[in-house]
Amino acid sequence: MRPVEWLLEMTTSEAGYARLLDHAGGLAAASWRLAKAKCEVQEHATSVPTRMDVRAAARELARQLGLGDIPPSGVLRERCEALGLPVL
Repeated sequence: MRPVEWLLEMTTSEAGYARLLDHAGGLAAASWRLAKAKCEVQEHATSVPTRMDVRAAARELARQLGLGDIPPSGVLRERCEALGLPVL
């Protein structure tokens, strides 16, 4: 599935954000997946999100799922990199 289709399906489905978090196995990986998809659909597409992209995605997930506070961008970046997910 193309990133734009995945984003549309995920954001319009009532359980889309929860399913993303569940399948990713945690907030850092879910945030990275969401950030990566958003980066891939921009006019100047990239395949590696920045730490600010990942943090914005984490904020979006937290807001949609009522998760409360999220870790700082540096912590999210470290968690992503520990999972083998590159972050700029």
